[in-house]
Amino acid sequence: MSNMKDLFWKTVENALSDPQKIDNIPEEITRCLEGNAQKFFNDVKSEQHIPRDYSLLGLCYEYGIGTEINKDFAKKSFRKAAELGDPIGQFCYADEIENDDKESFHWQLKAAAQGIALAQAAVGYFLGKNYGDWLKQNAKQGFYWAKQSAESSHFAGQWALARNYRKAVGTDRDLHKAISLLRKSTDQGFMEAFETLKKIFQKR
Repeated sequence: MSNMKDLFWKTVENALSDPQKIDNIPEEITRCLEGNAQKFFNDVKSEQHIPRDYSLLGLCYEYGIGTEINKDFAKKSFRKAAELGDPIGQFCYADEIENDDKESFHWQLKAAAQGIALAQAAVGYFLGKNYGDWLKQNAKQGFYWAKQSAESSHFAGQWALARNYRKAVGTDRDLHKAISLLRKSTDQGFMEAFETLKKIFQKR
């Protein structure tokens, strides 16, 4: 069971780092389980020993892995994992409550602090803008988190950091660095970075 869990998490982590896989997480997970999805789900449901097990259960409910999709159960499982300190649970729970900017940011920041690159990129983007009175604009912190993500070569971090350099958010304006980062993000298949590059060159 532990080997299957390890394979499951490796598949999820790879998908979160690949813009061409991130929208196809259910298919990636199903492929890695090789027809054992229902047994895997039943085993996971009966064994919550560590915080990450709740995240795993949440993902099964979220994507219908070995069971029917149940968003309410997924949200409860992610919250449990988040409260127990699991960074994947914190990231997933933040995504579940994205309409509540303040609470979502709270959990994204916790996930970012534990090294989840996609959360770091999200926090960097948030802090570079003002999403309400509850969040004071903090450009330098936004630059810091975007840079943390980009330094791990994450496509979203590269795109977020490029925005900082393009708009002089938390740092000096440097279009050369911005373009370099956008190219790296585009090379990984992130279309948002490609579209941003197009706009830059169209203005020249």
